[in-house]
Amino acid sequence: MIIYDDACPLCTAYTKAFVKAGLLAGDGRQSFSSVDKEVMRLIDVTKCRNEIPLIDTSTGKITYGIDALLEVLGSRWPFIKTCGNVKPVKYVLRKCYKFISYNRRSIVATENKTAVINSAPDFNVFYRLALLIFGLLFNTLMLVPLHYYVLPKSIFDEASLMQLQAAHLLFVGVNIFMSATYKRQQSFEYLAQINMLALTSILLSTPLMLINKFINVPEMFNNTYLAGILFFIIKEYFRRMEFAGISFGSKVIYINIFCLVAFIVFIMH
Repeated sequence: MIIYDDACPLCTAYTKAFVKAGLLAGDGRQSFSSVDKEVMRLIDVTKCRNEIPLIDTSTGKITYGIDALLEVLGSRWPFIKTCGNVKPVKYVLRKCYKFISYNRRSIVATENKTAVINSAPDFNVFYRLALLIFGLLFNTLMLVPLHYYVLPKSIFDEASLMQLQAAHLLFVGVNIFMSATYKRQQSFEYLAQINMLALTSILLSTPLMLINKFINVPEMFNNTYLAGILFFIIKEYFRRMEFAGISFGSKVIYINIFCLVAFIVFIMH
């Protein structure tokens, strides 16, 4: 039986996939919102916030995190468990698992208010910084194909790559400066949400980059697509700011709106 965080869409999806694939029985997954108290007494309630627990109901053995996933997958494909337990491979898998686990609530910006216990992962500075650095590097690199394939056939056709990157980095700098006005954990949470908004924008733009690479589409199509992304991100922005504890009337909200308008105007000229 695996116990998963049902406030995490990824956790919900892959544990459901385990059941559909026959790796777990139909009753072989329980969420933190509905887990039996008897089961909770068996597991480390502190550790399970960060690493998903797997209970062997026949032996009582409990494994956590990447070890739990290797146990589940290894029951069908033993070579996966064998390869996954090779020390260098295990080291990389464990780091990747923790990167996602410690940041999972920030990635989806959801809470689980009905859980039997607090299932939110601990705040980890190292993995939060890793998320911020990964997002910054990925977004910065992806501006290159965005500029090359999409912007020349849009309302931003006059924007240079240097202009786009300068506006992006200035936007990042302003948000880092504003985050300093909050306490450490909220500061990191605010930056994580801004980072995820930028990452979401890039991911939503990726299909448009591919379309423009292979098909000669009209400028109106690109402008409409980009406008759709903008409206979605604005809506998502307020949801994520609420998750980060940033109130609607905060000066940070108004500064962000001003920066967004300035960003758009800047790359249009």
